[in-house]
Amino acid sequence: TTRSCRLIVNNTTKDSMACREPQFRRVTCGYSCEFTDSASSKEYECPLCLYVMRLPHLTDCCGADFCQSCIQRVLSSRENSHCPLCRTKRFRILVDRKVDRRIQALGVYCKMKERGCDWKGALRDMDAHLDVDGGDCQYVDVECWYECDAQLLKMDLENHLLRVCPKRPYKCQYCHLERTREYIRGEHVQLCQQYPLPCPNRCAAGKIKRCEMKQHISERCPLESVLCDFRDFGCREKMMPRKDLPKHLEVSVMEHVSMMLNFLAENVPSERQGELLKSLRSALLKHNAISAREQELKLRNVALTSFHLRMITERFEQVDIKLKEICKDFDTNETHIRRVLLFKQEMLTATISDLNNANRELREKKRIIEYTREELKATRKDLWSEKEEHGQAEEKARAIISDKNKQMRALCIILLFFFCLYLV
Repeated sequence: TTRSCRLIVNNTTKDSMACREPQFRRVTCGYSCEFTDSASSKEYECPLCLYVMRLPHLTDCCGADFCQSCIQRVLSSRENSHCPLCRTKRFRILVDRKVDRRIQALGVYCKMKERGCDWKGALRDMDAHLDVDGGDCQYVDVECWYECDAQLLKMDLENHLLRVCPKRPYKCQYCHLERTREYIRGEHVQLCQQYPLPCPNRCAAGKIKRCEMKQHISERCPLESVLCDFRDFGCREKMMPRKDLPKHLEVSVMEHVSMMLNFLAENVPSERQGELLKSLRSALLKHNAISAREQELKLRNVALTSFHLRMITERFEQVDIKLKEICKDFDTNETHIRRVLLFKQEMLTATISDLNNANRELREKKRIIEYTREELKATRKDLWSEKEEHGQAEEKARAIISDKNKQMRALCIILLFFFCLYLV
């Protein structure tokens, strides 16, 4: 940079004798920020690091100021512990608070000026401006609060914490478990028992919770492939959707009964066949009765449905007639309301015009009052000036009268003195 080149080239001048000290060639101890007045800031440059001094310390040998860290490094060096300017071997240092106050009052630009920050102020306020927690600089680098290793500007922190950070607090909308968003949207989705999943058979049940999926497939899914309940008795029907099973059972009743009779004849002893046949006949009669009852209920259901449809249609017509009457009333009321609103609008317009006129009058009166007030102020000033002039004239008159009195007294004393001489 320009300053490092200046440090190397001007190695013959007294102010830059620090180039002979190799430990200062690449060490920056002072303030490297940009100052608003570069000319005044150069007065406070450290002779060692050539930056504006940080915590300036004064030497008692030649009275030069250095950065605290720069001069401390010189004192801690065993080989070159002499003064960098006057080369005195033994010297002491003390804090130069006067110079430090002047340096802290210098005007500086924000260190984040290149990023777009337009702040400028005193050097003493720089740290408070750049403070991550309480400062107002929006261009400083900050870390994410949730330790996601993201480096971002302070102005982007709020949006990152609310919408971007993968480790921000997040709640599962199904089981209400609270973890990080990264875990909830990743691993937890594969384990959440309340997470809705589509049926693997693509039935019309929609989304089903993961914890209810097995029960749905084994008991309720209409598209799940199942076997006939009479497969153990010899039913040769292949696997079918669950929705087709009732129809199959209803159509194949006689076949299933004959299969059961054959099974009984082959596997049940002859003593119990009569009892089983009786129970089977009674069950078959009950099934026929239930089927007849279902048919009757279906017919009644159709009749009731037609009756309810007729009643609903009549009710709908009545409601339609009432709605038409309400619409007529609404039209009449709407016309009346429009007239009332127009009348109110005219009154409001008139009131607004009156208020505008009154407002103009008030403004005119206010202008007159302000003009009168200015005249009163001018008159007051004239009276005050006249009063001052009168006071000055009165003071002059008093001074003249006092001078005359002094002259008369002196004249009386002189006359009295001559009168006494005359008498003598």
